[in-house]
Amino acid sequence: MVQKKEGLESLIRKEFQKLSFYNSEYDTIEISKTGERYIVEYTAVKPEEKFSYNNQYFNCSIEISLEDKSATWNYIHLDEEYRKRGWGGELISTGESMFKKLGVQTAYVHNNINPGFWTRMGYPISLKILKKKTKNKNFYFHAHELISSIAEGKEGNVLITEYDRVLELSYDSRKKGSYLDETSIEIKVDMPNKTAAWTRLSAPAGKKSRIMDRCEEMLKNLGIKTVHVDTYNPEPIWKRRGYTSCEDGDLCKAL
Repeated sequence: MVQKKEGLESLIRKEFQKLSFYNSEYDTIEISKTGERYIVEYTAVKPEEKFSYNNQYFNCSIEISLEDKSATWNYIHLDEEYRKRGWGGELISTGESMFKKLGVQTAYVHNNINPGFWTRMGYPISLKILKKKTKNKNFYFHAHELISSIAEGKEGNVLITEYDRVLELSYDSRKKGSYLDETSIEIKVDMPNKTAAWTRLSAPAGKKSRIMDRCEEMLKNLGIKTVHVDTYNPEPIWKRRGYTSCEDGDLCKAL
């Protein structure tokens, strides 16, 4: 794995320059660093319109976290006239090859505006495991296992946000052809303090306990010690599941 900033940035540029459509004269690769996070922005422009205001035809933004061993596809856009040439798939393949060289375990699609494309690329639930055999699994790895176990092939949306090592995972699934969510989950995970909080849980009758089991298993695997319930008017199921009143009046459970 590349450790030095100079070596890492050089590797990223070399990988992008392998793209069959890369044009060294006009395309740009911008890399910025904050802590252990790198933001990579690739932009391809139309040579014949290089001086026009709107000359971009292909651009993407990727965030790479060396600490979490994760990568996030923030967005990818390719003008319609350039589609169906295999360039989108080539970019994903090149990016994943680069991720693996950097020791990344998982890749995540943050803005899944084209679910059909991402499903073909191996991201049916917005998450993809790149390194299957690993002892130290990251948050995204465990989230992938959780969502895979409860998705049951239904359509759904996954959203993961992170700020200062506090992560929020939300998942909403629905039956095909329906606009109503069948299962809705939102969990906030405070990694430094080893605590978590349920902020939303909605599921069909008979499935809540199974979902709670799998979510609690995920949290245990992440080293979380205590789980709180931050939903309004908690249902009786929480107490049946072992959640009791805490000092602050909320319900909580030790894992």
